[in-house]
Amino acid sequence: MRHHVYYDEENEVGVVEVIEEYTVQDADQTFDILDDLFKSKPEDYYYLLVDLTRAIQTLSGTVRKQIQRRSENLDLKRIAMVVTHPAPRMIGKMVVAVMGKSDSTSFFKKKEEALEWLKGDIERDK
Repeated sequence: MRHHVYYDEENEVGVVEVIEEYTVQDADQTFDILDDLFKSKPEDYYYLLVDLTRAIQTLSGTVRKQIQRRSENLDLKRIAMVVTHPAPRMIGKMVVAVMGKSDSTSFFKKKEEALEWLKGDIERDK
């Protein structure tokens, strides 16, 4: 998988960096990694930063359904999406809508802005 999925210890957030095409297999691998990463954390809910700046501008319905199915057990409090073009932003909006997370998601043009938004909420929760 060419995408990067990791836990940013310094900022206390999960990070998904989508690079080019995102397939059903990529979705499964991403959620397997996120499940493992978050399982080891003491929190009851999690923060996620999704970087779509290098993603292609389409996402199949099959992949959206897989993301919806796999995200059901992942208790995400907030999602910050980093996008620089309108098409990935629309895709991001569709994805968070099928995840039922539209109200807890914001979109940013820069990763630093997204982290600031997430960190503000994390600090309030401490």
